[in-house]
Amino acid sequence: MTIYRWGYLWFFVAILLSLTNDVVAKFLSKNIYHGHIVFCRFFFGSIAISLYYVIFRNKIPINIDYLTIVRSVLMFLGLSLWVYGLSDFDFYLMSLLGYSIPIIILILSVLIIGERVNKYRLLFSVISLLVIYAHLVYNIGIKSASIIEISAICFALFEILNKIRVKKDTNLDVILNL
Repeated sequence: MTIYRWGYLWFFVAILLSLTNDVVAKFLSKNIYHGHIVFCRFFFGSIAISLYYVIFRNKIPINIDYLTIVRSVLMFLGLSLWVYGLSDFDFYLMSLLGYSIPIIILILSVLIIGERVNKYRLLFSVISLLVIYAHLVYNIGIKSASIIEISAICFALFEILNKIRVKKDTNLDVILNL
């Protein structure tokens, strides 16, 4: 299988897993406070990662730096606000916002890391983001739309920091996302 097919397959699986995760969080949030859902997800994720570090600590150097801490905080904030949004808003609005994250990544990557993007692509990305935000404000109000938009920005910043990390780290570190 070519690298492009693996990429397409990875993208498709990521969309399915993201959708499944959102559906589970939406239904759990009917009976459980969204803070508990986020805490359990990070707690059990931390246990799994800790076991991984214990098993492979001699084989893989662990590099925890400032970038790793900032990425962790962004992921926590983004996920907390995302699950809050799922618990209070319609599922289709959160899905719409989820598909806007690549647009936010494109805009922020131009501003933060200086990626080169065609000016028309950048202009239409900004317009698309404004239309999505206007739709959210119309449906749920400016305060709620701002809260869940902040979650999308946290996820986008997390991905931009991943891009920075990819440029400076080895392939093994990137694959393991350490």
